[in-house]
Amino acid sequence: THAPEAILWSPHLPAFAGVTAAENRERIYQLMYFTGVTLDGVDEHNFAQTDSRTNYLLHSLIEWALNESAWTVNFQPLQPEKVRAEIVAYRDYARTFSRADAARRPLSFVVANDAAPCDFANLERWYTRDAGQRLGPYTLYRLKLRDGPGARVILPANEPPGE
Repeated sequence: THAPEAILWSPHLPAFAGVTAAENRERIYQLMYFTGVTLDGVDEHNFAQTDSRTNYLLHSLIEWALNESAWTVNFQPLQPEKVRAEIVAYRDYARTFSRADAARRPLSFVVANDAAPCDFANLERWYTRDAGQRLGPYTLYRLKLRDGPGARVILPANEPPGE
């Protein structure tokens, strides 16, 4: 698919000229953050038991070209310590995410698969989202970065707003 808008991340982004490993990692983190991936409950010793999307994202974060036997003769299975390091690094990224991070690579649209809903709470903290336009099994939402340095504060569901 071709579109005039830049993409946040795709599986083959590291193959594009000029995309560093650090930029690829940050883009994956941002995708995970905006779609509600937490890595809670991921066991670094048995991470293969996680859902397929989370498993794929973890593989993509950790030397993606070396940890899939179909892609290289230098196959190296993911080691628990590398998985643990990525879990910790991603949690730190998500915990410290700021408006400056959201503004660094502004998003214009998000395409949601209606059959696999995402948790957009983090996205909606930094962006407003329109009502969406249905396109087959997907919904296309237009996004606008929220104004101001603080963005919207999101309270946990069981915490009433203060006065």
